[in-house]
Amino acid sequence: MNESFWDIYAAAYDKLNILNYYQEMLNFLARSISDSGIPPERLLDVACGTGALLQRLHEKLPQTKLVGVDRSQAMLKVARRKLLSSDVVLDRQDLKDGLSYADQSYDAVTCINALYALPDPEKVLAEMYRVLVPGGELFLVNLWKPKQSWIFADHFFFLVRYGRLGDMCETAMNLPIFAFISAVNAVIARRAKRQTLHIYSPHELRKRVEHAGFKISSVYDSVCAGTCCLVCAYRPHDPVF
Repeated sequence: MNESFWDIYAAAYDKLNILNYYQEMLNFLARSISDSGIPPERLLDVACGTGALLQRLHEKLPQTKLVGVDRSQAMLKVARRKLLSSDVVLDRQDLKDGLSYADQSYDAVTCINALYALPDPEKVLAEMYRVLVPGGELFLVNLWKPKQSWIFADHFFFLVRYGRLGDMCETAMNLPIFAFISAVNAVIARRAKRQTLHIYSPHELRKRVEHAGFKISSVYDSVCAGTCCLVCAYRPHDPVF
């Protein structure tokens, strides 16, 4: 998918933040990163989009130096506005050219729902491995069941069971935007069927991450209302001879 597609999507993408599944994913990732041991000193969010994860991590890990990269200027514009009062660094980079950071310069790397749309996922995985220190951790979420109906069903079930009046009103006000997001997701689903996107099963995603040199810590195959897989991995220490 080209940059223009994501620039158009950026106008609505940030509204995903109000959906229950998205909040659960952000909370789960923030807990996983902060509870995984010593908090990372430096974390890179690859294809950071509108900065929702970086915002959550800044709240959870205020001492961590956070950096986000994305190729969409429109997405980064939203992220900069959201993170204006923070010290999070945002950088425009096209991942097909690799990452412009030194070897072993980050303690943790995240990549959320972006690998499937990148032209060369193997190269991106290799780059994420390269910039991680030995022992550094990777948190990778990737789409594997493009079922938009599951996402909205999850949110509306949450509203019926737990939602407050304010949550219901906010959802109702954003129904036109959700209709636009649904149309975008329908395009993604059609491209997935034509195999023009990198939609990997949990097993296949795990194998690709291992092929890049990572060791797997854990795999969760039912995040984002069952539509995505989360792989937690780390760069092993170099063998001592």
